[in-house]
Amino acid sequence: MAIRNSSIMIVHHGFETISGGEKILLTLIDELIKKGFRVSTVTAWDYKIKDRYISLKVKKYYGLRKRVPRMTLFQRTILFNRALSKALKKEKPKVVWTDCEWAKELEKYQDGCVIAYYHMPPDIRIKNGTLFKFRKWLVEKYLTQLHEIADISLCNSMFTQERLKKIGINARILYPPVKPIKTLKKVKQAITIGRLIPAKRHEIAILIAKKANLPIKVLGWRYWGDLNYFNYLQSLCNEQENAFLISDADDKVLNEEIGKSLIYLHCNPNEDFGISVVEAMSAKCIPIVYANGGPWTDIIQEGKYGFGFKEPDEAVEKIKEILKLDNETLSELRSKVKLRAYNFHESIFRRNVTQLIERLL
Repeated sequence: MAIRNSSIMIVHHGFETISGGEKILLTLIDELIKKGFRVSTVTAWDYKIKDRYISLKVKKYYGLRKRVPRMTLFQRTILFNRALSKALKKEKPKVVWTDCEWAKELEKYQDGCVIAYYHMPPDIRIKNGTLFKFRKWLVEKYLTQLHEIADISLCNSMFTQERLKKIGINARILYPPVKPIKTLKKVKQAITIGRLIPAKRHEIAILIAKKANLPIKVLGWRYWGDLNYFNYLQSLCNEQENAFLISDADDKVLNEEIGKSLIYLHCNPNEDFGISVVEAMSAKCIPIVYANGGPWTDIIQEGKYGFGFKEPDEAVEKIKEILKLDNETLSELRSKVKLRAYNFHESIFRRNVTQLIERLL
């Protein structure tokens, strides 16, 4: 059984947006608090963090109390690890949960178990240029090899698990927690959700909807370090009568748009899981996803609970097929989709993560 009031530390880069990774941690923290653990967090800064994080009753450590413009990755990494070092000495956690690859101070920590949670393989970020835009010496000096220090490695999907195996990391799957969204009266519109960055390929979703003559709403969070892609999407929507861009929406707006949308489009070809796909399915949105990645393999099981595509025109044809379905067939499909979403219900995550940490203690 868990030792009440045992110290658990969460190490994460930040909560400026609440995407899939942050939803995992918010649910984790909430569950740990309910079970009587003493929880602390270490993040890079408290700039633009969301209310759902601010309101948590945990001890918070920050590398910076505010975000400094043009601060280098080197400077941020140094300050972040100073905060982490201070937190480790003061809190003496029995378990440290991290998905942060810049937490170098963890390599020195010997007083507790380390759980590494992978959203994507670390080498992928290097190969796709996300890390190579920084100086190579910085990557080599401060990139933490989590699998070498972790007592337990976890990941978010079979898709991620297989890619981790290729680089010698064996991880267990712990699916992200999904809180069901209420189904509202459906309207003939598509929706796509995700951070407003090029990797999400929202422009493809806009193109698909245009060709299918279907209204679409793109909901996401701006990346303040580079607003070029956001501006690009805004220009596309301005040119298209039935396309709308809604940035930095709160939960009420997100849930309302998901609840009333008929179709969910997901165009990232290498999505590791895709929590927004499941959230949409929980509200009876029919998913059309790129035929690769976690949404395809783990969520809709290669077409069993939705549709896949490789080229935009394929997605257009799938939309046309859905719109031609009679009411009974459409209702059966939507119910099937919703039932599948319950396989990722947050209660399953809460139970599994509690059992895991109790075993460690």
